[in-house]
Order: sequence, then structure tokens, then C-alpha cells
Amino acid sequence: MKRVGIFLSLGIFLLLIARYFFENFPPYNIVQLQHLVEANNIQPGDWESLNDAIDVLIEKNQILNYLSNNAYIAAGILLAAIFSLFVAVHLVIDKFFFKNFYEKASLFDAVRRGFLVCVALGLTIYLKLYGIEIQTIIFVDIFILAIEILFFVYVKQHLKLGVGKVIEFNRKVVDEVKKDNAK
Repeated sequence: MKRVGIFLSLGIFLLLIARYFFENFPPYNIVQLQHLVEANNIQPGDWESLNDAIDVLIEKNQILNYLSNNAYIAAGILLAAIFSLFVAVHLVIDKFFFKNFYEKASLFDAVRRGFLVCVALGLTIYLKLYGIEIQTIIFVDIFILAIEILFFVYVKQHLKLGVGKVIEFNRKVVDEVKKDNAK
């Protein structure tokens, strides 16, 4: 359960960093935003008009042109926090519901699935902001789910067999070395 504590602590730490980043660094490119304010004749302090102009940019799928690098960095930190928290929760659920008392939860499965969830979430948000149709976005998410299912059904079984054969081979080699040393 140390691993759960590590991932949980890392996730909370990254959430705090993401919050700090969102509060202290503007997500918009200031130069582009200034052009938007000038083009729409938005007066200082008229936040409602600015929000309406930003909503129009989102509807026209042009919002990515107005985002700064700070938005991408903050989104990356937020996805890393979601990854860490997902891995921690996955490890807990795996241990309590799918493993015997003496077995450890599978870190490999948790990390793989956490990575796929973060890729799916990040791509979904990015493609939606980019203006891609919802059918395409759902197809991308289904494709990522299919990758996990194929890995779980086919690849993981072969990995277990391969690792088992390597372990068995190593035991035979160790036994032969012990026999040779005993003579």
C-alpha cells in the first residue's frame, strides 16, 4: 500500500501545482486577446462582453489560436494529477476486489490503464476544442478502449506465458549450476 500513498500524494501535489498555475498564469495569449478586445470594442471591466466573445471563439472552434503555452502546461500538469490519482484508486480497487490477501495489486495494469485514460481524456478535450465532430471523438475513445481490451485478452496472456517460461528456464539453469558446484 506504499505505492498507493506515493501516487495519492503525487496526485494531490500535482493538483495543488495545477491550481497555482491556473490562478497565477493567464491561459490566453495576451496579444491575441488584446486584438479580440479591440476588434469587438470591449471596454475595460466589461467581463460579460469578453466572456461572450470567448464563447463565440469556442463555438467557431478558434479558441486554440488564443491559448498560450501556459494553458498547455497547466493541462499537462492536470492530466498528470489525474493519472496519479487514477493509478492510486486502481491499485486500491484491484487489491480489495480482485486479488487475494497475499497478492499485490498490479502496478503495470494500473499505470497502463491510467495512461490510456489520460490519453483518451486529453484527446477528447483537445479534439472538441479543435472542432472535430463528436462521432470522430467517440471513435477515438472506442479505439483506445479497443487497444486496452486487445492487450488484456491477447498480449497479456502471452506475456504471462513468456515470463513463466523464462522463470522456469532460470530455475533449471540455477539447479544445474548447483549440481555442478556440488560435484
